[in-house]
Amino acid sequence: TLVDHLHLAHFRAANLLSRAVREALDPEFPIRRLASIFTFGSIFVNLQAMHTLAGPNHLLHRATPFKEFTKLSSVVPSGDSGIITDITDLPAIKALMVDQEWEKLHPKLKEAPFFADGRLLVGAFRKLMDSIFAVSWEGTMCSANGTYSLNMKRMRTVIFKESREAHYALTPEAYEWLSAKVESCNTGNAKRVMADRLVAYFFIVTGWHRHVGFVGDYYADPELATMSWKDGEKFGRPRQHIITTIINVFTSTHQPLLKEDYTHLFDGMKPDLGKEYKSTWKMFLKDLDEIEAEINRRNMKREILNINMSPLILESAISK
Repeated sequence: TLVDHLHLAHFRAANLLSRAVREALDPEFPIRRLASIFTFGSIFVNLQAMHTLAGPNHLLHRATPFKEFTKLSSVVPSGDSGIITDITDLPAIKALMVDQEWEKLHPKLKEAPFFADGRLLVGAFRKLMDSIFAVSWEGTMCSANGTYSLNMKRMRTVIFKESREAHYALTPEAYEWLSAKVESCNTGNAKRVMADRLVAYFFIVTGWHRHVGFVGDYYADPELATMSWKDGEKFGRPRQHIITTIINVFTSTHQPLLKEDYTHLFDGMKPDLGKEYKSTWKMFLKDLDEIEAEINRRNMKREILNINMSPLILESAISK
């Protein structure tokens, strides 16, 4: 809850992406329009989370047994702690995105819903970004003279600045790209690094968030899971457990689904790539339909059903 859900999904991915696209990209810029689907509501919910979940003496602090709670808020996200790596370097993410890493997984893990179904979702995101970059990279993201467009320069700067201020870990490749040490966008790595990063962001705020954030049922029973307990007791402390249930209600609102039609967002873009983006999104929706059908087929054979990666319930952003 604290590492994979709050700090990684909410703060490291959703918050940083939301700020970067709003601060760096013009309102009509195509990538900002696309990213708005995956950042809707994130600023609002994270503002609340800063108080209720990360702030001293607020709900999460009072529900946990940690005396030095504020130190956790500094240690957990820091790259020096080694708890959270760069988003494209997380072992679970790498296994879904990199074929060589996927092959290293034990056969049982490959069958697990997170990996088996998550790989389908990551594949759809990669196909989406390949199509988007095919029409956006040259001339829109990468200028004719081989340097990044002003929007992309600003986006790199914001992501790097925020990552350094928060002491987030960055892979050497990401550090080189984000720190603007490489000015040319004509290199083979430049396009791939950007695309991989967006795929990772989009997966974390959708499938990953659903997987690590949908834990309310566990806390329904204080003898099954709880935030704080006393040695010798088989149940959570009553006051702390009630606080935990309040947090679950607070984070259980209904939000827009990933598989909805967002093509209206692609009207009025500069440059006008509306036709191309709308066509790409419609293809993405078809891919999601196929993924939903495949997960339904898999669940018919599973002893325990799992729909965390299914577009049937998958939300488009971290909004709760």
